[in-house]
Amino acid sequence: MNEDERRSASFERRLDERLATRVEPFRWGTAYLDLEFPRRYASNFLSVQGSPPDITADGLIAEADRIMGAAGLAHRNVMVDDQALAQLIGIRFAELGWDLDAHRLMVVRREADRMRELPPVEELPFVRVRPLLVEINRREPWATDEEIAAVLADYRGKLEREVGTRFFVAHVDGRPAGVCELYVQGDEAQVESVTTLEEFRGRGVGSAVVLGAVAAAREAGATWIHLHADANDWPRHWYGRLGFEDAGGFTGFLRWPEGHRPEGHARPSEDQA
Repeated sequence: MNEDERRSASFERRLDERLATRVEPFRWGTAYLDLEFPRRYASNFLSVQGSPPDITADGLIAEADRIMGAAGLAHRNVMVDDQALAQLIGIRFAELGWDLDAHRLMVVRREADRMRELPPVEELPFVRVRPLLVEINRREPWATDEEIAAVLADYRGKLEREVGTRFFVAHVDGRPAGVCELYVQGDEAQVESVTTLEEFRGRGVGSAVVLGAVAAAREAGATWIHLHADANDWPRHWYGRLGFEDAGGFTGFLRWPEGHRPEGHARPSEDQA
């Protein structure tokens, strides 16, 4: 792992420790479980630490079954920060029908490209952002019922209470059109969950909220600002226009609960990952 990857992993684990209701060491790392939100896959997972020489995919799966099964969780989720290890064991996960969720780590290295006029952005508390978050979730392929759309929106309220997450919303024609989150820890910050409603795409909404969050992070004293982008989707190239550069990656392996994998959906959203 390079220095940026190490900083990102440390940043994430500090958040995970504060948000989890159960933290359990296992043979090759630590399990972080938030049983207040069992249907949020990204909050219930095993984190592999380093690149243990004796680790195997089958061994990891057995540990996931043991720990997550005992907690009553229907899914299985394993996060691997070391990319060489992820490649080594990934073939076996794929053979067994697990989804691979590859991310790129993007770090602010320069100022954003000059852009056209962007929509106005304001920072809002969770209570005012919640309706937009519910609507965003409702449109996802995995939102099979109204409850899950609401529950995963309400998780953002926990983020605000427990780790001080901040929300930045852009408006178009007076309507909330997109949102992102910002986490700040000392001189480090993360921009996360950048989303624009489909009917407002192509109007600078995503750029507006990301740049608003970056500016707020700098005002809060952050000098190292990062985000995670889907390795196989176009936004990671778009982030380059906003001053972010590729600095590494990490990989997750997910087994959906029986019958819950959305048809034709190759990877989970960030809430379901």
